[in-house]
Amino acid sequence: MHQKIKEYFEVHKQEMLNDIMAAIRIPSVNGPEQPGMPFGEENARVLAFAQMLGKELGMKAEVLENKVAVIDLNDAPTELDILAHLDVVPAGDGWTVTDPFVPVIRDGRLYGRGSSDDKGPAIGALYAMKAVKDLGIPLTKNVRLVLGADEETACRDTAYYYSKFNEAPCSFSPDAEYPLINIEKGGLYTKYSAEWAEDTALPRLISLKGGTAGNVVPNRAEAVVEGLGEDVLRDICKKAGEETGIQFTVDPEENAEAGNEGRYVIRATGISTHASTPWDGNNAVTGLIKAVVSLPLAGSTGIKTLKGLSEIFPHNDYYGEAAGVAQKDEVSGVLTLGTNMVEYGTTGLIGKIDCRAPICATKENMLDVLSARLSAAGITVAPESQMTPPHHVPAEKPFVQTLLSCYEQVMGEKGYCMAIGGGTYAHRLENGVAFGCMKLGIDYHMHGADEYLIIDDMVKSAELFALAIAEICK
Repeated sequence: MHQKIKEYFEVHKQEMLNDIMAAIRIPSVNGPEQPGMPFGEENARVLAFAQMLGKELGMKAEVLENKVAVIDLNDAPTELDILAHLDVVPAGDGWTVTDPFVPVIRDGRLYGRGSSDDKGPAIGALYAMKAVKDLGIPLTKNVRLVLGADEETACRDTAYYYSKFNEAPCSFSPDAEYPLINIEKGGLYTKYSAEWAEDTALPRLISLKGGTAGNVVPNRAEAVVEGLGEDVLRDICKKAGEETGIQFTVDPEENAEAGNEGRYVIRATGISTHASTPWDGNNAVTGLIKAVVSLPLAGSTGIKTLKGLSEIFPHNDYYGEAAGVAQKDEVSGVLTLGTNMVEYGTTGLIGKIDCRAPICATKENMLDVLSARLSAAGITVAPESQMTPPHHVPAEKPFVQTLLSCYEQVMGEKGYCMAIGGGTYAHRLENGVAFGCMKLGIDYHMHGADEYLIIDDMVKSAELFALAIAEICK
């Protein structure tokens, strides 16, 4: 059967790539809610595109309240749900190969925002369904492709979907890595804030801002400082750059208003990556904070608070050691902790926490400890903060073993189960796992500049999904 599927994709490969590129051209970053469009206009547009494509490929497709698109292979009872998402993180800075929403193919790669996360895998799964249909592979059960548009923000899409429909007996999400992920860490994804009266004593920090999303390690940040000479700023930023690997520039503030002369802008450039693997990036926000708190600034409440924040989230402390919450277990691995969005002004600051917590983490040994540390620094964690529980599907389940068997047939290598720090749509499903599409050890620049997929690997994934559909729904 695999040989027939492989031959099918040799013929239809370019069609699939064309449709992936068409999806990428839609800048489906979560936008302001509009009437009938809860996740913004572009996210509604990408769901409409999915519905149109599903129908063009000969399947039943509909959009439900502009929150999800559902595509069914047949009218039989559904045995398998495949869950992917069509929303993307913001474009970000630093793209060199192409503009984020102008997909290009170069050297066997397809570049563009969402190519690997998660539009490529989503369209690959749709073409897997089309392959099974066109090849006439006999099925007694249905596979449903559920395409969301809020995965990168709050997963209100799947929360809505599962308020209307029951979970299928088997589910997988092609939004992670191979071979198969049956454990997803719990975590904490929340906000913090602090307020104080403005202090005009010089020298002072006027502002500091960086980060585009809580689950993205930022590659850009900037601060405005008043009352210090350019040489002092350059010397301290040079030292901070040597210690952190962050690149700093210092320039006079442009278009300064009357009375605001003598202000300088410090810009920090790091490396962006997904927050679940912070060691693959270099956090421009925490690097900039490290430099700023080293400056000889007046001892205002704001600076004292920022120093406290830097002690809890020091640059490149990925594991929560300084915060007092470091921990790990053999099953799910190590805790990661970071702050990827910070905005400081003359009367307060706000920020976001991203924590990927192993099974051994609890409210008492993680959230309560971190909240107490921040409180001691004058910073308040959002009162509604709750930890997300971990997710675990036993590896012995027949559904899991079937996926691993299909993986070994198509990929020609041993299949096994893994744990990750990232969260997928499968996290809240009793029988949900993450299955592809990325390979371990390859940096696809997901959530960063020049995101890409490897074309030959994407074709292999489509073959694999088709074989899995055939086996699970036969």
